[in-house]
Amino acid sequence: MKKVKSINLKTNPTSYKTKAFLESKRKDKLTENSIRFYESRLKAFADFCGEDFDEIDRGILRNLFDFYGDSHEISSVRALFTAVGVFYNWYESEVSDYIDYDNPMRRLKAPRTQEIIQKPLDLDDFSKMIQYCNTCKKGTFYRSILYFLLQTGVRAAECLSCDIDDVDLISGEVIIRFGKGRKQRTVFIATQGKKALKAYLKTRTDDDPALWISSYGKRLTYSGLNRILKTVAEGAGIAPPTAHMFRRAFCKNMILSKSNINPYLITILMGWSSYAVLQKYTKLYSDDIHIAYQRVEVDKWG
Repeated sequence: MKKVKSINLKTNPTSYKTKAFLESKRKDKLTENSIRFYESRLKAFADFCGEDFDEIDRGILRNLFDFYGDSHEISSVRALFTAVGVFYNWYESEVSDYIDYDNPMRRLKAPRTQEIIQKPLDLDDFSKMIQYCNTCKKGTFYRSILYFLLQTGVRAAECLSCDIDDVDLISGEVIIRFGKGRKQRTVFIATQGKKALKAYLKTRTDDDPALWISSYGKRLTYSGLNRILKTVAEGAGIAPPTAHMFRRAFCKNMILSKSNINPYLITILMGWSSYAVLQKYTKLYSDDIHIAYQRVEVDKWG
């Protein structure tokens, strides 16, 4: 048993503990999106469990996740589980010099998830959106964003963080400086994407470094991007897609490409740290892969 020093952990309110945790994550150079992720989940945690994190046991946590699961999707429950687990690992390291601490998240099993097919944007719907852009007032701006999302496969936050200088309009290279986990990578836009982006940039008269500017003259926000997608989709007569559906479409069509692209290259372009996520996507599109296989007419090879 470690010698207990003369401190009283109960004098530290939850707000102090969470603020200290979030500050430690900022020092670890997590993105503000990640900080907001932890902040919102820990608020939900504190609302249910109260302020004394060090008094919470595994039974209370099981009740929390069961209760949360009654009104949230399983993916949200897993996100809460992850956030609480990371918090308690940090908290344990903070108090380990003072007391023997029993981390209540240790040996607690994560909620089970079902494999849900994530719908990608249909390329026919993309064509309808582009056709609408050709007829509307802000079509040049909208078209450049649509091509950029589809041809690069980037996350919404990565798209919005891009600056003009991050794009080479000759080679089509795009530097993603602040990817997930602050990992930098290079993606590409093709001919139509470059053409659309050049047309949009010619309309710009400001000196803001941001690649995408809202009607207010500021860097485009996530809510602004969603409004654009909704506006274009409604004009095209289709259901509004999310920005992430463009990313899924990019991945799906890379997987099903007749060019037999190296899976390692897809992993790099998507900004994943391992093959695990690619394997999940491949499994989700197994029916499409089977159809593509049948079209090859393997029986005629011999």
